[in-house]
Amino acid sequence: MVTTHRSRGSAVTLLGLLMLAALVIGYAPAVIAQEGGTITPQERVLRVYSPRFLHPDNAMALAFQVCGDDEMRCVVESMGRQGIVLRAPAQVHTEYETLLQERDVPPATQEFRVILLRADQSGSMPDVPSDATAALEDLRDMLAYTGFEMIDSGWVRTSGSGSTTMGEAGSFLVQLSFAGDPREDSALLVEAFELVHSQVFWENIETAAGVVPRAHLADPKSVLSSQFGINVGETVVVGTSRTNGGNEALVVLLTALER
Repeated sequence: MVTTHRSRGSAVTLLGLLMLAALVIGYAPAVIAQEGGTITPQERVLRVYSPRFLHPDNAMALAFQVCGDDEMRCVVESMGRQGIVLRAPAQVHTEYETLLQERDVPPATQEFRVILLRADQSGSMPDVPSDATAALEDLRDMLAYTGFEMIDSGWVRTSGSGSTTMGEAGSFLVQLSFAGDPREDSALLVEAFELVHSQVFWENIETAAGVVPRAHLADPKSVLSSQFGINVGETVVVGTSRTNGGNEALVVLLTALER
């Protein structure tokens, strides 16, 4: 019979080596393969970005743009309105911060001048800026109306959409929205323009100081709506809306004012 002898010291030594190997394997950092080398989690830098003007969704889209198609290169997490968390190599952060500096800026604003007129057969011309006069002269050649009377004028300064009221008791409401960046290109798109009118009813109110007239506006009605392109510095005839059985018309001029 052959007897196998095991040394207790040898068993302990072997067990110790196995445990040490397990520890080494257990603590070995995960290695992420990518083209041109490898990136370990320790090489990723975590930074939080909270843009001031850029929408968080757009900030996240920029991060994905910098990270590229390789999803293993960096990790992007949303913090909602607070911004985003980006875990990536230092080079990626440098590229992202450069882009963010270019994009995270106040939105472009544009000031528009609105002139509201009544067209008729009087042959008269209102006292308006020269660019508006030229537009009315062109309009007079195209339409049957020979004269224009200014009802009111107003200004809309906005980075996207805005409004202003004009006329008696604010009975006319102008609303517009535009797209484009006048800082980069003079061509803008007025995505929506609407002129709304409400009939005005006056009521005399008895007060301690005497009788005070008070205006009431009836249900508003849209009388003109349009979409068009306009260049900064240009005046356009937005449109006309006939009134008084067609003998008169409302005319709206819009100017994209230069800075």
